[in-house]
Amino acid sequence: MKNAGKALKNIGTRSSSRHSSQPSEMSVDPTPTQAPSSSSDQQVKVLLKIGDLGLKTRREKEVYQQLKNKDFIHTSTIDPILLRETGMDTEFDLIFQMMGWTNFWNITELGSRLLTLEFLCTLQYYEGRIVFWMFKQEIMLSWRELSDHLGFSSRCILNIDSDLPNFERHQFWREISRDNFYSQARTSDMEHPTLRMFHKWLGYNLFYRDDIRKVRVGDLQLLYAAINKVPTSPVTLLVSHWLSIPSLQGPVGCTSLITRLASNLHLLENSSLDFIEELRIYHGYDTFRQARMLKKEGNIMYMLYDDKGKIRLPNPNLGLYSVQNFLIEIAATPVNQRTPQRVASERITTHRERTWY
Repeated sequence: MKNAGKALKNIGTRSSSRHSSQPSEMSVDPTPTQAPSSSSDQQVKVLLKIGDLGLKTRREKEVYQQLKNKDFIHTSTIDPILLRETGMDTEFDLIFQMMGWTNFWNITELGSRLLTLEFLCTLQYYEGRIVFWMFKQEIMLSWRELSDHLGFSSRCILNIDSDLPNFERHQFWREISRDNFYSQARTSDMEHPTLRMFHKWLGYNLFYRDDIRKVRVGDLQLLYAAINKVPTSPVTLLVSHWLSIPSLQGPVGCTSLITRLASNLHLLENSSLDFIEELRIYHGYDTFRQARMLKKEGNIMYMLYDDKGKIRLPNPNLGLYSVQNFLIEIAATPVNQRTPQRVASERITTHRERTWY
Protein backbone atom coordinates (compact mmCIF):
# COMPACT_ATOMS: atom_id res chain seq x y z
CA MET A 1 0.00 0.00 0.00
CA LYS A 2 1.44 3.30 -1.09
CA ASN A 3 0.47 5.23 2.04
CA ALA A 4 1.78 2.60 4.39
CA GLY A 5 5.39 2.96 3.27
CA LYS A 6 7.58 0.19 4.56
CA ALA A 7 4.97 -1.22 6.89
CA LEU A 8 3.30 -3.63 4.51
CA LYS A 9 4.32 -6.43 2.27
CA ASN A 10 2.21 -8.39 -0.18
CA ILE A 11 3.36 -11.98 -0.05
CA GLY A 12 0.98 -13.81 -2.35
CA THR A 13 -2.34 -15.54 -1.91
CA ARG A 14 -3.48 -17.67 1.00
CA SER A 15 -3.44 -20.80 -1.12
CA SER A 16 0.29 -20.37 -1.74
CA SER A 17 1.24 -19.21 1.78
CA ARG A 18 1.55 -21.63 4.66
CA HIS A 19 2.89 -20.38 8.00
CA SER A 20 3.27 -21.90 11.45
CA SER A 21 0.93 -20.37 14.04
CA GLN A 22 2.38 -22.13 17.08
CA PRO A 23 5.91 -20.81 17.67
CA SER A 24 8.11 -22.61 20.17
CA GLU A 25 9.88 -19.30 20.86
CA MET A 26 8.98 -15.83 19.66
CA SER A 27 12.37 -14.61 18.46
CA VAL A 28 12.97 -11.05 17.36
CA ASP A 29 13.80 -10.18 13.77
CA PRO A 30 14.61 -6.47 13.52
CA THR A 31 14.80 -6.52 9.70
CA PRO A 32 12.09 -4.27 8.24
CA THR A 33 9.75 -5.46 5.51
CA GLN A 34 9.39 -3.62 2.23
CA ALA A 35 6.08 -2.54 0.70
CA PRO A 36 5.68 -2.08 -3.00
CA SER A 37 2.94 0.32 -3.98
CA SER A 38 -0.02 -0.90 -5.96
CA SER A 39 -2.70 0.77 -8.04
CA SER A 40 -5.29 -1.50 -6.41
CA ASP A 41 -4.69 0.35 -3.12
CA GLN A 42 -7.14 3.04 -4.26
CA GLN A 43 -10.09 0.64 -4.48
CA VAL A 44 -12.78 0.96 -1.81
CA LYS A 45 -12.16 -1.63 0.89
CA VAL A 46 -15.40 -3.14 2.21
CA LEU A 47 -15.89 -5.06 5.45
CA LEU A 48 -19.58 -4.99 6.29
CA LYS A 49 -20.65 -8.65 6.42
CA ILE A 50 -19.20 -12.09 7.15
CA GLY A 51 -18.83 -12.82 3.44
CA ASP A 52 -16.42 -9.89 3.15
CA LEU A 53 -13.89 -11.72 5.33
CA GLY A 54 -12.91 -14.03 2.48
CA LEU A 55 -11.70 -16.82 4.77
CA LYS A 56 -10.24 -19.64 2.69
CA THR A 57 -8.04 -22.07 4.58
CA ARG A 58 -9.28 -24.79 6.90
CA ARG A 59 -7.47 -23.23 9.83
CA GLU A 60 -9.05 -19.83 9.23
CA LYS A 61 -12.52 -21.36 9.11
CA GLU A 62 -11.88 -23.36 12.29
CA VAL A 63 -10.76 -20.24 14.16
CA TYR A 64 -13.85 -18.44 12.92
CA GLN A 65 -16.07 -21.19 14.32
CA GLN A 66 -14.41 -20.66 17.71
CA LEU A 67 -14.91 -16.91 17.58
CA LYS A 68 -18.25 -16.38 15.85
CA ASN A 69 -20.44 -16.62 18.98
CA LYS A 70 -18.22 -14.49 21.21
CA ASP A 71 -19.04 -10.95 22.22
CA PHE A 72 -16.71 -8.30 20.80
CA ILE A 73 -16.24 -5.17 22.91
CA HIS A 74 -14.23 -1.97 22.63
CA THR A 75 -10.99 -2.35 24.58
CA SER A 76 -11.97 -1.49 28.15
CA THR A 77 -9.94 0.43 30.70
CA ILE A 78 -9.98 1.82 34.23
CA ASP A 79 -12.21 4.85 34.69
CA PRO A 80 -10.08 8.05 34.58
CA ILE A 81 -12.14 9.42 37.48
CA LEU A 82 -11.06 6.48 39.65
CA LEU A 83 -7.44 6.98 38.60
CA ARG A 84 -7.61 10.58 39.80
CA GLU A 85 -9.34 9.64 43.06
CA THR A 86 -6.65 7.07 43.89
CA GLY A 87 -3.69 9.08 42.63
CA MET A 88 -2.98 6.47 39.99
CA ASP A 89 -3.22 9.02 37.18
CA THR A 90 0.10 10.48 38.39
CA GLU A 91 1.59 7.06 39.08
CA PHE A 92 0.62 5.68 35.66
CA ASP A 93 1.98 8.75 33.86
CA LEU A 94 5.39 8.07 35.41
CA ILE A 95 5.22 4.36 34.60
CA PHE A 96 4.26 4.97 30.97
CA GLN A 97 7.10 7.47 30.57
CA MET A 98 9.64 5.04 31.99
CA MET A 99 8.38 2.11 29.89
CA GLY A 100 8.14 4.01 26.61
CA TRP A 101 4.34 3.79 26.47
CA THR A 102 3.50 7.51 26.34
CA ASN A 103 2.05 7.22 22.82
CA PHE A 104 0.42 3.84 23.46
CA TRP A 105 -1.50 3.85 26.72
CA ASN A 106 -4.49 6.05 25.81
CA ILE A 107 -6.53 3.53 23.82
CA THR A 108 -9.57 5.41 22.50
CA GLU A 109 -10.12 3.80 19.09
CA LEU A 110 -13.46 2.19 18.34
CA GLY A 111 -13.41 -1.56 17.89
CA SER A 112 -14.77 -3.45 14.90
CA ARG A 113 -16.05 -7.01 15.17
CA LEU A 114 -15.39 -7.92 11.53
CA LEU A 115 -11.96 -6.29 11.36
CA THR A 116 -10.92 -8.11 14.53
CA LEU A 117 -12.39 -11.38 13.24
CA GLU A 118 -10.41 -11.17 10.01
CA PHE A 119 -7.23 -10.34 11.92
CA LEU A 120 -7.58 -13.14 14.50
CA CYS A 121 -8.68 -15.78 11.98
CA THR A 122 -5.66 -15.14 9.77
CA LEU A 123 -3.01 -14.21 12.37
CA GLN A 124 0.05 -16.45 12.30
CA TYR A 125 3.60 -16.32 13.57
CA TYR A 126 6.27 -16.92 10.96
CA GLU A 127 10.07 -16.71 11.26
CA GLY A 128 10.24 -13.92 13.81
CA ARG A 129 7.37 -11.94 12.30
CA ILE A 130 3.62 -12.00 12.20
CA VAL A 131 1.42 -12.48 9.16
CA PHE A 132 -2.26 -11.52 8.97
CA TRP A 133 -4.92 -10.32 6.57
CA MET A 134 -6.94 -7.08 6.61
CA PHE A 135 -9.41 -6.18 3.87
CA LYS A 136 -8.26 -9.30 1.99
CA GLN A 137 -4.67 -8.03 1.84
CA GLU A 138 -1.91 -10.16 3.32
CA ILE A 139 0.48 -8.24 5.58
CA MET A 140 3.78 -9.17 7.19
CA LEU A 141 5.28 -7.13 10.03
CA SER A 142 8.47 -7.49 12.00
CA TRP A 143 8.31 -7.12 15.77
CA ARG A 144 9.72 -3.60 15.54
CA GLU A 145 7.17 -2.57 12.94
CA LEU A 146 4.32 -3.98 15.00
CA SER A 147 5.64 -2.20 18.09
CA ASP A 148 5.96 1.11 16.24
CA HIS A 149 2.47 0.92 14.74
CA LEU A 150 0.91 0.25 18.13
CA GLY A 151 2.61 3.32 19.58
CA PHE A 152 5.48 1.96 21.68
CA SER A 153 8.72 3.93 21.75
CA SER A 154 11.59 2.91 19.48
CA ARG A 155 13.68 2.75 22.69
CA CYS A 156 11.75 -0.31 23.88
CA ILE A 157 13.32 -3.74 24.04
CA LEU A 158 11.43 -6.30 21.95
CA ASN A 159 12.41 -9.74 23.22
CA ILE A 160 11.18 -9.61 26.77
CA ASP A 161 12.41 -13.13 27.54
CA SER A 162 16.05 -12.50 26.66
CA ASP A 163 16.52 -8.73 26.89
CA LEU A 164 14.96 -7.96 30.28
CA PRO A 165 18.00 -7.67 32.57
CA ASN A 166 18.34 -9.83 35.70
CA PHE A 167 14.73 -10.95 35.79
CA GLU A 168 14.03 -14.11 37.80
CA ARG A 169 10.37 -14.70 38.52
CA HIS A 170 10.63 -16.35 41.96
CA GLN A 171 13.07 -13.76 43.27
CA PHE A 172 11.02 -10.86 41.92
CA TRP A 173 7.77 -12.30 43.26
CA ARG A 174 9.34 -12.45 46.73
CA GLU A 175 10.13 -8.74 46.42
CA ILE A 176 6.52 -7.72 45.75
CA SER A 177 4.58 -10.35 47.71
CA ARG A 178 4.99 -12.46 50.83
CA ASP A 179 5.21 -15.74 48.96
CA ASN A 180 8.52 -17.57 48.73
CA PHE A 181 7.76 -18.95 45.25
CA TYR A 182 5.82 -17.72 42.26
CA SER A 183 2.85 -20.08 42.00
CA GLN A 184 -0.87 -19.43 41.47
CA ALA A 185 -0.18 -15.73 41.96
CA ARG A 186 -3.04 -13.23 42.26
CA THR A 187 -3.29 -9.46 42.18
CA SER A 188 -4.26 -9.43 45.84
CA ASP A 189 -0.98 -11.16 46.77
CA MET A 190 0.91 -7.99 45.86
CA GLU A 191 1.06 -5.25 48.49
CA HIS A 192 2.08 -2.05 46.76
CA PRO A 193 -1.09 -0.23 45.63
CA THR A 194 0.38 0.97 42.33
CA LEU A 195 1.47 -2.53 41.35
CA ARG A 196 -2.01 -3.83 42.12
CA MET A 197 -3.72 -1.17 40.03
CA PHE A 198 -1.22 -1.41 37.17
CA HIS A 199 -1.74 -5.17 36.98
CA LYS A 200 -5.48 -4.56 36.65
CA TRP A 201 -4.80 -2.01 33.91
CA LEU A 202 -2.71 -4.56 32.01
CA GLY A 203 -5.54 -7.08 32.25
CA TYR A 204 -8.20 -4.71 30.97
CA ASN A 205 -6.19 -3.01 28.22
CA LEU A 206 -3.73 -5.63 26.95
CA PHE A 207 -4.64 -9.15 28.04
CA TYR A 208 -8.41 -9.19 28.43
CA ARG A 209 -9.76 -12.55 29.61
CA ASP A 210 -12.41 -13.91 31.95
CA ASP A 211 -10.07 -13.88 34.96
CA ILE A 212 -7.54 -11.06 35.13
CA ARG A 213 -6.71 -11.74 38.79
CA LYS A 214 -4.00 -14.22 37.83
CA VAL A 215 -0.49 -12.83 37.63
CA ARG A 216 1.02 -14.59 34.64
CA VAL A 217 4.73 -14.65 33.83
CA GLY A 218 4.30 -11.99 31.15
CA ASP A 219 2.48 -9.75 33.63
CA LEU A 220 5.31 -10.25 36.08
CA GLN A 221 7.87 -9.29 33.45
CA LEU A 222 6.03 -6.05 32.70
CA LEU A 223 5.75 -5.21 36.41
CA TYR A 224 9.49 -5.81 36.72
CA ALA A 225 10.15 -3.55 33.72
CA ALA A 226 7.98 -0.83 35.24
CA ILE A 227 9.77 -0.92 38.60
CA ASN A 228 13.21 -0.98 37.00
CA LYS A 229 12.39 1.71 34.41
CA VAL A 230 13.19 -0.52 31.43
CA PRO A 231 11.55 0.66 28.18
CA THR A 232 9.77 -2.51 27.11
CA SER A 233 7.45 -3.35 24.24
CA PRO A 234 5.01 -6.20 25.07
CA VAL A 235 4.36 -7.13 21.42
CA THR A 236 5.50 -10.74 21.76
CA LEU A 237 3.19 -11.11 24.77
CA LEU A 238 0.35 -9.45 22.86
CA VAL A 239 0.71 -11.76 19.86
CA SER A 240 0.80 -14.80 22.12
CA HIS A 241 -2.39 -13.55 23.79
CA TRP A 242 -4.09 -12.81 20.47
CA LEU A 243 -3.32 -16.32 19.23
CA SER A 244 -4.91 -17.76 22.39
CA ILE A 245 -8.14 -15.73 22.18
CA PRO A 246 -10.15 -18.38 20.25
CA SER A 247 -9.70 -20.80 23.16
CA LEU A 248 -10.42 -18.28 25.93
CA GLN A 249 -13.71 -17.70 27.71
CA GLY A 250 -15.40 -14.31 27.76
CA PRO A 251 -15.56 -11.35 25.36
CA VAL A 252 -12.92 -10.41 22.82
CA GLY A 253 -11.38 -7.20 24.16
CA CYS A 254 -8.50 -6.43 21.77
CA THR A 255 -10.68 -4.75 19.14
CA SER A 256 -9.50 -1.16 19.67
CA LEU A 257 -5.86 -2.21 19.35
CA ILE A 258 -6.63 -3.94 16.05
CA THR A 259 -8.33 -0.76 14.82
CA ARG A 260 -5.25 1.26 15.83
CA LEU A 261 -3.01 -1.14 13.93
CA ALA A 262 -5.17 -0.90 10.82
CA SER A 263 -5.35 2.89 11.11
CA ASN A 264 -1.60 3.34 11.48
CA LEU A 265 -1.09 1.08 8.47
CA HIS A 266 -3.44 3.43 6.55
CA LEU A 267 -5.79 0.54 5.85
CA LEU A 268 -8.88 2.44 7.00
CA GLU A 269 -8.42 5.05 4.30
CA ASN A 270 -11.02 4.67 1.54
CA SER A 271 -12.76 1.86 3.46
CA SER A 272 -16.30 0.95 4.44
CA LEU A 273 -16.35 -0.59 7.91
CA ASP A 274 -18.83 -1.06 10.76
CA PHE A 275 -17.81 -0.43 14.37
CA ILE A 276 -19.17 -1.91 17.58
CA GLU A 277 -22.28 0.03 18.66
CA GLU A 278 -22.11 -0.67 22.41
CA LEU A 279 -20.37 1.86 24.62
CA ARG A 280 -16.85 1.29 25.93
CA ILE A 281 -16.65 -0.22 29.41
CA TYR A 282 -14.88 1.88 32.03
CA HIS A 283 -14.08 -0.05 35.18
CA GLY A 284 -14.78 2.33 38.04
CA TYR A 285 -15.12 2.26 41.79
CA ASP A 286 -17.94 -0.30 41.82
CA THR A 287 -15.78 -2.84 39.97
CA PHE A 288 -12.96 -2.53 42.51
CA ARG A 289 -15.36 -2.38 45.47
CA GLN A 290 -16.92 -5.67 44.41
CA ALA A 291 -13.43 -7.13 44.05
CA ARG A 292 -12.74 -5.95 47.64
CA MET A 293 -9.77 -3.90 46.55
CA LEU A 294 -11.10 -0.41 47.25
CA LYS A 295 -13.51 1.14 49.74
CA LYS A 296 -14.79 4.65 50.27
CA GLU A 297 -15.49 5.97 53.75
CA GLY A 298 -17.06 9.36 53.27
CA ASN A 299 -14.85 11.16 50.79
CA ILE A 300 -11.77 9.08 51.63
CA MET A 301 -10.59 6.23 49.40
CA TYR A 302 -8.82 3.20 50.88
CA MET A 303 -7.11 0.19 49.38
CA LEU A 304 -8.08 -2.94 51.28
CA TYR A 305 -5.87 -5.83 52.34
CA ASP A 306 -8.31 -8.50 53.47
CA ASP A 307 -8.15 -8.68 57.26
CA LYS A 308 -4.77 -6.91 57.43
CA GLY A 309 -6.17 -3.41 57.21
CA LYS A 310 -6.14 -0.62 54.68
CA ILE A 311 -4.11 2.29 53.37
CA ARG A 312 -5.40 5.67 52.29
CA LEU A 313 -5.19 6.81 48.67
CA PRO A 314 -3.80 8.94 47.16
CA ASN A 315 -0.60 8.46 49.11
CA PRO A 316 2.40 10.25 47.54
CA ASN A 317 4.72 8.78 50.17
CA LEU A 318 4.02 5.34 48.73
CA GLY A 319 4.71 6.27 45.12
CA LEU A 320 6.19 3.43 43.09
CA TYR A 321 9.43 5.35 42.55
CA SER A 322 9.52 6.80 46.07
CA VAL A 323 9.69 3.65 48.20
CA GLN A 324 12.72 1.52 48.94
CA ASN A 325 10.81 -1.76 48.74
CA PHE A 326 7.35 -3.01 47.95
CA LEU A 327 6.30 -4.95 51.05
CA ILE A 328 4.39 -3.06 53.71
CA GLU A 329 2.94 -3.79 57.14
CA ILE A 330 -0.51 -2.29 57.36
CA ALA A 331 -2.56 -1.41 60.43
CA ALA A 332 -6.17 -0.30 60.18
CA THR A 333 -6.14 3.46 60.61
CA PRO A 334 -8.66 6.11 61.69
CA VAL A 335 -10.52 7.83 58.89
CA ASN A 336 -9.05 11.19 59.81
CA GLN A 337 -5.40 10.02 59.71
CA ARG A 338 -3.65 11.20 56.54
CA THR A 339 -1.66 8.02 55.88
CA PRO A 340 -1.18 4.78 57.81
CA GLN A 341 1.97 3.47 59.43
CA ARG A 342 4.28 1.73 57.00
CA VAL A 343 7.05 -0.65 57.99
CA ALA A 344 9.02 -2.53 55.38
CA SER A 345 9.30 -6.30 55.35
CA GLU A 346 12.01 -7.97 57.41
CA ARG A 347 13.13 -9.70 54.21
CA ILE A 348 14.75 -6.47 53.01
CA THR A 349 17.98 -6.23 55.00
CA THR A 350 18.90 -2.80 53.59
CA HIS A 351 15.70 -1.22 54.92
CA ARG A 352 15.80 1.93 57.04
CA GLU A 353 12.64 1.96 59.13
CA ARG A 354 10.28 4.85 58.43
CA THR A 355 6.79 5.70 59.55
CA TRP A 356 4.36 7.47 57.20
CA TYR A 357 1.97 10.08 58.57
